[in-house]
Amino acid sequence: MKQAMILTLAGCLALVLLGCEPGVSEDHPRVHIEYQTRVEGDYGFDYVFAEGTMSGTTRDGGSYTVPVQIHYPTDGGNGTAVLEPTNSALLFFLLASRGDIAGDHRSDSDDIDELEKMQVNFGLAGAREYLLRNGFTHMAIQHSKAVTDFMGEAPPEGRDRRHLCYGRIEKASDGYEIVRDAARWLRSTDALTGDAPPVRSHDHVIAYGLSGSGYFLRCHAEITPESQGGFQS
Repeated sequence: MKQAMILTLAGCLALVLLGCEPGVSEDHPRVHIEYQTRVEGDYGFDYVFAEGTMSGTTRDGGSYTVPVQIHYPTDGGNGTAVLEPTNSALLFFLLASRGDIAGDHRSDSDDIDELEKMQVNFGLAGAREYLLRNGFTHMAIQHSKAVTDFMGEAPPEGRDRRHLCYGRIEKASDGYEIVRDAARWLRSTDALTGDAPPVRSHDHVIAYGLSGSGYFLRCHAEITPESQGGFQS
């Protein structure tokens, strides 16, 4: 086991170096790619953007299936992945305006296009050029039960992409295990299915969060049972 380092600034930015032992076991999370396309641009690496799901089991015997989006080089890269729990503040503001964050569900009258845009990855938005020019992998993952409960387990009829919205999480606290499992998968990526080029296994995984997602990562490091002044996986 490797202990991680966590850096927080003003309680809203978190960088966590996630350490976990490589290797695939029976409970290893699995990623299935449902959509992929080549990333256009001269970055010095050939990048693919892929979208799909990560599925796994929790320590108490539960299970989850959550949406993921991955930008990754197909020709090597630098061996480091940035893992970003998506920021759902815009959707939470909408739910709060309705008066019920917990237990609310998407209705047929909602604008699906607008709802799907309410998952924000600040790290990718702010550093995309740097990450791609330097061979990083970026993985965005949904960890919020409030989001999957509201949006549903699968896209509505006629829509074939998840946009970090649609999935299933049994307990809100499972979000911490989902991020841990995403780091495990990035370290050992053999459990990959679907029509997409292979994703390399990574030597280092850095989790990034800003504002709400930064607070989530800070709580992850502070309250995860195996952490003692840091985070271990």
